[in-house]
Amino acid sequence: MDHQPLVTILKKPIHTIPARLQRMMLRLQRYDISLVFKKEVPPDAENDTSEVMSISYISTARLEELRKQTAKDEVLQALSTMIQQGWPSKEHSLCPTVRPYFPYRDELAVEDGIVMKGHKTVIPHSLQREYISIVHRGHPGLDATKHRARGIIFWPTMTADIITELLTCSVCNSTKPHQQKEPLKLYPVPDLPWSTVATDVLEWHGQNYLVLVDSYSGWYEIDLFRDTTSSALIRKLKRHFSVHGTPHTLISDNARQYTSKQFRDFAKQWDFIHVTSSPEFPQSNGLAERAVRSAKQLMEKSHRDGMDVFLNLLNLRNISRDPTLGSPAQRLLSRQTRSTIPVNSKLLEPAPKHP
Repeated sequence: MDHQPLVTILKKPIHTIPARLQRMMLRLQRYDISLVFKKEVPPDAENDTSEVMSISYISTARLEELRKQTAKDEVLQALSTMIQQGWPSKEHSLCPTVRPYFPYRDELAVEDGIVMKGHKTVIPHSLQREYISIVHRGHPGLDATKHRARGIIFWPTMTADIITELLTCSVCNSTKPHQQKEPLKLYPVPDLPWSTVATDVLEWHGQNYLVLVDSYSGWYEIDLFRDTTSSALIRKLKRHFSVHGTPHTLISDNARQYTSKQFRDFAKQWDFIHVTSSPEFPQSNGLAERAVRSAKQLMEKSHRDGMDVFLNLLNLRNISRDPTLGSPAQRLLSRQTRSTIPVNSKLLEPAPKHP
């Protein structure tokens, strides 16, 4: 093989390598081969592109802005030249501005005027603060914001820059809890998404909202709930059940909307078990209580920074809870959902099912 970085790249998991090399990797998987670097004359450029799997973006005005700012960014233009012409064997041979990218050289590619690190978009300096603001929508906290950013965008100092920005976030600082509440009693996490859901009604700024949360994924819905009758409650639940399916179990408190004969008939017709928390200890519905707390925090933070609450909710649903669980969207839908950040379409595809 006449391209030394390929020897390293082809030893990596297929989902971590640049998309333009994935087709070649798939074709080579049927063979048992050993790769050895041997310097030769570079192959013809036309032949070199025959195995390219082009990166497909979701077309947005933001994508055009990203491409334009990349073209203006001196560091990314120097980096693009280095990617296309080949990297030196020693890091100290590089100019200081490009040197921070040397450890990631095997993962970098240029696609349609945009620099990529695997499936992640490399953000030019002029847009970095804006993209930190985007991944921080809904004010999910420092660790959650870092998780969200690391899954879709990249620049070498990104983690440090996020920390610096968020330490001065007035909304986060003004809504920090003053004391830790006692743990709520949570039901066991089920084996299937949308199998056990919980619901509750919250009051915020003089209006009622219905919260519905899935125990498996942590995905929750928020509905304005002006008419607090059983009929109105059932209509809203039917709408969500028609999208995600009928749960096996619905957990609620003992409010009148949930204890009426009409609601009992609804549970029987839609074939789910309705479990209510103890009247003496309503906090036993910890699943709904935690979702209500999260929903209130989201609405208050959105109100304080003047942002669309549902745009913030879209971002929160895509934030990984931890490396194993993934995000609520990944847990419930087996994929990320499209937001306002231009991402590789591979990140929006459903995750493959494993036997």
